[in-house]
Amino acid sequence: AGSAGEKRPPRPGGESASLSRWRAEGVREAVALGPEDAPARLLIPRGSTERFLVTSNFDVIKTYNRSDFYALAVALLGERIMS
Repeated sequence: AGSAGEKRPPRPGGESASLSRWRAEGVREAVALGPEDAPARLLIPRGSTERFLVTSNFDVIKTYNRSDFYALAVALLGERIMS
């Protein structure tokens, strides 16, 4: 393992980190997600090669329907409507 002060990259699939931390790790958003300190996590849908940074809004959508695919579809549709 590394030294006690060493920071490892956040793990895809659930570990939350600030947007600035994801950016420092080389992750880029297709659309602006929020302020630098906003927490986000990397979602890798089962069977997909695409990756998505999701924020707390994603979790709000999932209160209606627990499916990641449903929440992702709603979020992507919302982005299309807003653009």
